[in-house]
Amino acid sequence: MRLCSVAACGVLLSTSVLLGCAGKALIDPDVHGAHAGESGVFGGNSGGGAANTLGGTAGAGNDTSVNGGVANGGADQFGGAAGDVVIGAGGEGGATQAPSLAGAWDLTITAKFTQFSDPPPSPFVLSLFCDDIANIASTLSKDGELSMFTLGRLDGLHPTLTRPDSGARLTLVGRAPETALVLLKGLALDGFDDDGDGLADRLEGSGNGSLEESCGDCTYSKAVALKLTGVRDRTPPSLQVSQSLNPVDSLLIRPSEALRTAALTLSGINSLPIEASTNVPATSITYTAISVLPFSRSWKITGHGEDFAGLPLDLSKLQVTTVADPGVFAQDGFETDPKGTLSGGAAWVDSSSGLPIPGGARALFLPPGGSATLHLLRTNGSPRLSAKVVNLSTAKTERGIINFQAAVIGGRERFQKSSVLLAGTLTTSDATWTNASNPSTVSLDTFTTGSDIAVRVAAEACTSGPCIGPGALLIDDLEFE
Repeated sequence: MRLCSVAACGVLLSTSVLLGCAGKALIDPDVHGAHAGESGVFGGNSGGGAANTLGGTAGAGNDTSVNGGVANGGADQFGGAAGDVVIGAGGEGGATQAPSLAGAWDLTITAKFTQFSDPPPSPFVLSLFCDDIANIASTLSKDGELSMFTLGRLDGLHPTLTRPDSGARLTLVGRAPETALVLLKGLALDGFDDDGDGLADRLEGSGNGSLEESCGDCTYSKAVALKLTGVRDRTPPSLQVSQSLNPVDSLLIRPSEALRTAALTLSGINSLPIEASTNVPATSITYTAISVLPFSRSWKITGHGEDFAGLPLDLSKLQVTTVADPGVFAQDGFETDPKGTLSGGAAWVDSSSGLPIPGGARALFLPPGGSATLHLLRTNGSPRLSAKVVNLSTAKTERGIINFQAAVIGGRERFQKSSVLLAGTLTTSDATWTNASNPSTVSLDTFTTGSDIAVRVAAEACTSGPCIGPGALLIDDLEFE
């Protein structure tokens, strides 16, 4: 079975379909049929044995509808073996066929809400690759996200989404709230051969689907009617990558569409290989560096790659830069001048703030959504990194959530832990955060290699859906024990 892939701004629609045509042997050189202008003919593999008679109206003279050869003497003939039956529709004096979808396509899907008056969403720009035989094993993708499903030619001509029963679900990257496009069973796609060469020159299709939007710990769905149009692929592929990377985060490179080939490298003072990264079950395919990147460095992405139309990747302007090194953090409970990169309202505070410092005179304050990136050296060989945490709350907030991340620079070890801290009953003199919990210890204790460590601590915020506002956090005594 050959594979038809759809790549959309990373999207693949995969296809395998048995197609026949009067006058052409599509599947095998041993398959023969009648010529155009003769009767409607559907060829099978040559050899002994009977075959079904299919086709359109027989032409004049000795021609007639046959399977496997040309009739002589005006009688129905049964030629070669009934091999793979190819499906088409007979016509007056000849036969028609579904044109082949083989090749790469630029595909656009537009959606219209059927039960809401909301304005329609922006069109979804996709890429489609098909290798056209038998049932169509399909992969829909966009910006590195994938969804796999099957198209079958139920009526012999029109590829129609048949599996899975729930439809094909594709996450749409970069939308807030998080959104997914769902294509439901019955969606159909047709090819049109404008120049008569047996290959489709344009695509049209339609069907039903939905857009699913996240509401925090739930989702809601809006039904949509979908229209699909496609032309032969003329759009070169591209890569999406963050221009400024925190070493704690993995380098994530998203292809705009599926690539036939890709060999990529980070080229700089020290060159690093880039490898493909997939998950199981496969819902994404991206590219990443094989090791944790250091602070304050820059690289160009070099190499080569091409999409299924043979169009090359343009890598001339792609560059990756890591955030500036904040300096080595002194593991002394924030008592000396602390070094770190703060964001989202994070701040160094002391006892004059009215907040209960867990130990000593200073601590790190993280409001919801605030974070701090630190550069630590593991000098004593301890594998355990820990911190004391206080949850700060108000009458309208309850629990606080700390996200604790670390990565071994130059290695492959990454660690992450989220911990929930319940609201406390201790009072503070802060005007906003009026209550505090007793200190709790949160730790990461699986480090086995490396001494150069990037760390990020963050207080979770409520970003979507109905949720109770989380509390703020105080962090102290962050150190390797």
